[in-house]
Amino acid sequence: MKKKFPVENPLVISLIIVVIATLARLLYFSLDKASPLFLHPILDETEFLRIGKHIAENGPFYPYHFLHPPLYSYFLGILTAIGLSLKGIVIVQFMLGILASGILYLALIKINKTAALITALIWAIYPLELFVESKFLSENLYIFLSISLIYVLLQVKHKWLNIILSAVITGLLIITKTQFLLFFIAWFFLLIFRFKESRKYVLTFAAIGLLFPFFIVVHNYAKTDGKLISVSSNGPMNLYIGNSNDIGETLNIRPSKWSEEFFPSLYDEAGVQFFRNETDPNETYPYLINSFLLKKTWNDNLKLGIPLKNIFLKTLATFHASETPRNYDLYEYKKFNSYLNNSISGKFIFFPLILFMYAALIYVFVKRKQIIRDNSLLVFLVLLIAHLLPSILFFNAFRYRLTAVPIIIFFAILFYQEFGKDFKKQTVHIVLILLLGTSISSGMLVQHIPKHESYDTFADGFLEKSKTKTADKYYNKALAIMEKEDPEAAEHSRTFEQKALLAEKEGDYQKAITYLDQAIEAGQNTMLNFYNRASLKYKKGDFQGALADYTQALQLEKFDLKKLSSTWYGMGITHIKLQDYDAAMNDFTQAIITDSSNGKAWANRGILKGQLGDFINALADLNTSIDIEPGYDKAYCNRGIAYLTLGQPNQALPDFNIALEINPNYAQVYFLRAMTNLDIGQKEGTCDDLRRAYQMGFQAAGQEIEKHCE
Repeated sequence: MKKKFPVENPLVISLIIVVIATLARLLYFSLDKASPLFLHPILDETEFLRIGKHIAENGPFYPYHFLHPPLYSYFLGILTAIGLSLKGIVIVQFMLGILASGILYLALIKINKTAALITALIWAIYPLELFVESKFLSENLYIFLSISLIYVLLQVKHKWLNIILSAVITGLLIITKTQFLLFFIAWFFLLIFRFKESRKYVLTFAAIGLLFPFFIVVHNYAKTDGKLISVSSNGPMNLYIGNSNDIGETLNIRPSKWSEEFFPSLYDEAGVQFFRNETDPNETYPYLINSFLLKKTWNDNLKLGIPLKNIFLKTLATFHASETPRNYDLYEYKKFNSYLNNSISGKFIFFPLILFMYAALIYVFVKRKQIIRDNSLLVFLVLLIAHLLPSILFFNAFRYRLTAVPIIIFFAILFYQEFGKDFKKQTVHIVLILLLGTSISSGMLVQHIPKHESYDTFADGFLEKSKTKTADKYYNKALAIMEKEDPEAAEHSRTFEQKALLAEKEGDYQKAITYLDQAIEAGQNTMLNFYNRASLKYKKGDFQGALADYTQALQLEKFDLKKLSSTWYGMGITHIKLQDYDAAMNDFTQAIITDSSNGKAWANRGILKGQLGDFINALADLNTSIDIEPGYDKAYCNRGIAYLTLGQPNQALPDFNIALEINPNYAQVYFLRAMTNLDIGQKEGTCDDLRRAYQMGFQAAGQEIEKHCE
């Protein structure tokens, strides 16, 4: 009897796939390090990372409502808590992708070994999967759990333990992306009506599968004063966006419009009011209008024409072959990474998804009866629907549908295997590609990502990496496109503000002011623009202009107490420059009343009190400042001065020492420490301090050097 060739062993083949997946990610990672989006979180990524960091610092009981389902945030929280950097988190996500490639092969061999091998190999090197694995998005965890569920459902017998395992994974999927509730419902009915031997497990599956979201609902109930709300608030929000009366407007709502126009108008329409000081300042609290959005969606769809139109448009978008995920323009971004550039094409026919999407759809349609009779293929079909249906019911873009791609690839390989020489079916395939898979047909889509938005994002990434010239180039590209193609976009664009930031980094304050002037002229009359322009005018010595802008900023901001406090503080230091000390005292006091954690406001009020001779109260304010903000060198310096004035030099010295530890270039403090040491008869190190102060430009030190060091 001949020995089987070792490569026929599924575990060996799976290991080979894992090695190939590892090499692909090493190559991708090495090429991606120079790209603007490498370790540069934007939009949803920043939300996940913010909550993950909070969990890492404060423990697992996150005290606020979840905008996104929380499991991925907890995943990030755990990785952050054990000390992983953003680069380390990406490596862990790559490892999940590598493992998923091997599991995918082992899951599919029960159906078709050849198709399983080809599918797993394609998935191991699939460019968009690698692209998403390098981001901080919940799809990373979701895809791994989804492929794990495929393995459990296809390869494991339906025993109690395995039913429980599949239910647990389903529960985890639901709190990674709420849309998987749709699969749970489908699977629930599949257990009842299709798998006769599994009916007795239905209640077990239901109980465990819904246990996870149940805890999240209870958590949210406790945090919203007894209002029962869903796992996260983005479900009702996405349902409304994807099924509204004006789907073109809601689907293309830009990030800059969310906080300025979209949510405020919905809050007003719903009659919901809240004050920012009563809430977490980092959240917009859309859960307050969850029930309103559900009712609004229902009312918008009472006219039959609206849901039919929306379903048609969103189905077209779902089955279109463009692989551009929301938040990024992949066909622009791929230029920065040759792995993507050589494997993704969008010139005329979108590749590589185009090879699989319509082949899979044709195969499912032609073999529908056989699929329904085959338990394994039926499970696979249910999973495919579970991944694709939310894109039609909601507004989800391609990165949400990425989870369906391994299943699409597998069905497509079956199509090529069985119908590769079938002229009629291949003709239908080509016709579908030409109708739905070309750059011409992409013009029919509802949701479009403005190119200037992508260029802004690239520029932000380059700016974060201190590549200022490259960042400036992309900001200029964004402005040129807005001017030519979408002049109204300037009203919401961040490009002017970012150009101002770039100019400020280069020390050109007037140029930065000019960009903020342009932003305000374009309609961006935001508190932040006036605040930033005031700060720049202050640096240029235009104190009256700074006061005018700070005053305007105060009128525009009502809820964000930290921003309001910072604005009062800015007015205070400006009034100091104008020698209006009464006004400055009032400004610092208002800053403290608005936000008592503003350490600089406490410090500067204390300094002002000291200058006015009120040293006891000055000390009290400076003590509070140091308790709140122990890294503020100016507070230690001035508390030391207060101690000296009160005749307590021995208490002043430790403050001078700490101030110099924080800021070794603080010339005044070297001088003060030297004079204090002389006052108490301690001459060691005094001359060194005086010389340092003099070298740093503190002229008074020169006379003391002549007296004590010659």
